[in-house]
Amino acid sequence: MADIKNMEVDGVLYDIKDETARNQIGDLQALSTTEKSDLVSAINELASAAGGGGDACGITYLESTDTSNLVSIRDLESGTYVFYGKFKPFSGSTGTLTFSSKLLVNVVKRTADTQVMVFYPVNNCVQYLKVTDDAYERKNIYLNDLLDAVDTLETSVGTLTDLTTTDKTSLVVAINELAASIPAAYTHPSSHPASMITGLAEVATTGDYNDLDNKPTIPAAYTHPSSHPASMITGLAEVATSGSYDDLADKPTIPTVPSALKNPNALTIDGQSYDGSAAVDLTTTINALIDAKLGVIENGSY
Repeated sequence: MADIKNMEVDGVLYDIKDETARNQIGDLQALSTTEKSDLVSAINELASAAGGGGDACGITYLESTDTSNLVSIRDLESGTYVFYGKFKPFSGSTGTLTFSSKLLVNVVKRTADTQVMVFYPVNNCVQYLKVTDDAYERKNIYLNDLLDAVDTLETSVGTLTDLTTTDKTSLVVAINELAASIPAAYTHPSSHPASMITGLAEVATTGDYNDLDNKPTIPAAYTHPSSHPASMITGLAEVATSGSYDDLADKPTIPTVPSALKNPNALTIDGQSYDGSAAVDLTTTINALIDAKLGVIENGSY
């Protein structure tokens, strides 16, 4: 069974659009009831009138006391009723809603749910019920809290005639008036022409070298010569330009060439020794030897 939940009004009352929230309640003197001092008294009057049964003031009186056949609120058609007794929120409900005194009830039946508003004049309370085919919930609103919230809302809203807008009939119209006077939101372009940019030098748009200030002095183009004098080449050794062996560094040590080459093994011919240390004329000796050998041959003694 659903718990009773008290709805606390936090200073916001919906659907109030006129200059003051109290105007939404309407002119109490225009009530069709005899009692016109306040809504609670008028509701009490209607409840008393409906208590006799029948269809007084277009209100249907429902007394649900047969526990074997309790009235299902979900099955009721839209209309104004006076409830008394025990009612089932929906046909399959195991819980009941008890109305121990005759209470004025407004029922609005919809496809998805049934909206029920129950007036409790003694407590200055209005109870709202939302009933579906298999569940229900209810909330209480106390009229004193509601009126306090209306007063708070009036204070928060202020006086419409103090608006600086031309229209002062309602906040919505005033807001719409201000909204219409606000220019469309600025969309920053993705690019800008150079003409929109200030402080640019002329060269920024021409791209021309001649439009530059403080241009450097550029020398004539360099022509590389086909040859270079040795004086232009750095790091050369002295011998590179003199061509002299004497200007070489780290020259090798060259031994002295001997005037005569002495043979370590001396050659002896006919008793005369020759080792190459000095020039020797062996012509006479050799001739004498040849003649001697020829003579031997001629004598047949060889």
